[in-house]
Amino acid sequence: MSPSSRRSYRSADRALLWSRSGGICCFPGCNERLVREANNQDQSAVIGHIAHIEAESDAGPRANPSLSDQQRNAYSNLILLCPTHHQTADARPNTYTVDVMRGWKVKTETRCLEFLAQEMGSVTLAELETVTQSLVNSSEPRSTSMDVIPPRAKMSRNGLTEQTESLLHIGLLQSKQVQDFVETMSSLDRTFIDRLISGFVEEYSRHKRSGLEGDSLFNAMQLFSCQGRSEIRYQSAGLAVLVYLFERCEVFER
Repeated sequence: MSPSSRRSYRSADRALLWSRSGGICCFPGCNERLVREANNQDQSAVIGHIAHIEAESDAGPRANPSLSDQQRNAYSNLILLCPTHHQTADARPNTYTVDVMRGWKVKTETRCLEFLAQEMGSVTLAELETVTQSLVNSSEPRSTSMDVIPPRAKMSRNGLTEQTESLLHIGLLQSKQVQDFVETMSSLDRTFIDRLISGFVEEYSRHKRSGLEGDSLFNAMQLFSCQGRSEIRYQSAGLAVLVYLFERCEVFER
């Protein structure tokens, strides 16, 4: 196997990995945010490493020769770590075993859901305005129906699992807040909601063309909705907007 063939991650797996971990290092007690926000001097930067739980090669740490290239680079075998703890984990494979690292991943993803739920109650109009400023499409808005569609029916249509259902329940906690925000913004700009929907639909269509579907597609849209921001309050606000649109318009299959 060549290095290039081994280290090849599908967009679907990247979306699941970054979204479900909240962009945080999974090493216990680290909590390092793996995206540095842009400032006046520099653009935003990704500092995190996509690490392998079972090695990417037969000679690597925690190697499993029976795995194919596809299995080595699948979401189930990947974990997000900061550079320091990636090096630490690979230097001590007998201490940081496959089971230990899988445990880190489960705990981090569970904690991420808990953080989103806790922070969702604190989302204000300010956070909603911040995340939507860069989501609205500047092109000609498209008119759309805003009929509410039962989330479970739409989940089935889009092949979404219980993992995404948890996110939908969290996002729905702020449905009224998002509705009030949309109505306020639409009173100032009648094209606001159509341009917001247009931005989401274009991003959704782009991911569909790339082959994303199901949970991976939802998680990619979740990353889009918070525009890669690492702060949990903006991740919560982005999820609230995404779930509001998921329930009420043609973002995702009706």
